[in-house]
Amino acid sequence: MTQDQPAVAHERRDLAKAWSPPASGAGFIGWSRRNLFGSWFNTLLTLLCLYLIWLVVLPATKFLLVDAVWSGAGRNDCLAKAGAC
Repeated sequence: MTQDQPAVAHERRDLAKAWSPPASGAGFIGWSRRNLFGSWFNTLLTLLCLYLIWLVVLPATKFLLVDAVWSGAGRNDCLAKAGAC
């Protein structure tokens, strides 16, 4: 070092501005890309699980809520429709 050069070439006097993460890597989209669609196997399992939920939840909702008999005097009222009583 010479006499006219400072000991430190650059010294930061204030903190650098924090950048927000990219939109594709933060929040639900980033989490789902990492965990649900991170590889071809995870993608296959995710789609299979969604298909199984589709097969189970929709008919169960129809049976338990939509086609359910909400009022009746006895067992025969429940047997008239094919829903929960």
